[in-house]
Amino acid sequence: MRLLHVADLHLDRNFEGISEFPAVIQAEITTANQAVYENIITTAIAEKVDVVIFAGDNFHQPQISLKMQRLFVEGLEKLVAHEIVPVVVFGNHDYFEVGKFWFNFPEKALVFTEETVKSATVTLANGETVCFSGFSYCKPKITERKALEFPLRQNTTYHIGIYHGEVGINHFAPFQVAELQEKAYDYWALGHIHKGDALYERAYYSGTPQGHNRKETAGTGVLLVELAGGAIDVQHLEVATVVWQQQVISLEKCQRVQEVVDFLVQKIQVNDESLRLLELKLTDIAHLGADFLMKLQNQELLMLVQAQLLQESNQRVFLYRLVLAEESLQTSKLLIPQELLEQGIGNYRNQQIFQEVMQDLLIQPVFTQLFMQKEFQEQVLAATKERLSQL
Repeated sequence: MRLLHVADLHLDRNFEGISEFPAVIQAEITTANQAVYENIITTAIAEKVDVVIFAGDNFHQPQISLKMQRLFVEGLEKLVAHEIVPVVVFGNHDYFEVGKFWFNFPEKALVFTEETVKSATVTLANGETVCFSGFSYCKPKITERKALEFPLRQNTTYHIGIYHGEVGINHFAPFQVAELQEKAYDYWALGHIHKGDALYERAYYSGTPQGHNRKETAGTGVLLVELAGGAIDVQHLEVATVVWQQQVISLEKCQRVQEVVDFLVQKIQVNDESLRLLELKLTDIAHLGADFLMKLQNQELLMLVQAQLLQESNQRVFLYRLVLAEESLQTSKLLIPQELLEQGIGNYRNQQIFQEVMQDLLIQPVFTQLFMQKEFQEQVLAATKERLSQL
């Protein structure tokens, strides 16, 4: 049998960490979740799978808009029309409540609506029988070890467990890997962790199909699983239309600041198939001087590269963040302009500001007399300036 393992779709979730998108890509961002879901349905049909498993958190909000409900149910109906069995559980984000859904799920869809573990056997078009065991959240948290409720493998061609939860001690149906292994299932379709992972050769987190923030850059997608007798083959498939990426670029070859913008744009590869949300980290910047650092910190450089990159990539790459790589942060301290250093030190010559900074020490009687002396304040500021110059 062939199945598509989908989890943590979060169909109604917004993209996070970017306050505003340019108008030229806003429409694509708005419809990205819908496009990803359509890609999943299309992929399932094209791959001629027998089953599509939705392993929880199909939606991001407990209160689901009618538009998103209808979109989801229509996708399930398309699967059924192609003799593909949809199997659905609900997670901690989209926990099931009676009366929540305005649209009926297809009769041939297997939908788990209780927190008690249930099992159901389905006969596939090829005559093979598959037992599915799973549960749904009916509230945001489950502290019980649900793995203990799952039955041992049944006498069917295949037995598949569906589990939305997390290893360890937590509030999301905690379990241990050994508790899954002892059931002897052919496959465990896991959800809740947004990064793909294999707990053992028959238990997988598929990852979220679409990353929604800059931390979700890897391990996203769906899994195409093929079971044949005792053999198993698991293949990762990308379905996202918007991809979060990070790239590190050295500016060592840029001799002048005037070369930086064109150099960066040339270094960024363009892929027309998906919209890329790019975070760029720069290294080897010391030779470019303080003015370069200032333009980087006040985001002038970001806006300039951002605009040129959008134009030259045909709106396929949006640079949302331009920063120094970790190894260049220490170097950047060397580039503090002298006038800014003098201005900063000058601010602390104000007696009130100086005392506010030192207030924790002022409560100690031994220091009170020192702070009353003007020369002590100058000594502290001189030592601070010298220390900064040594960085």
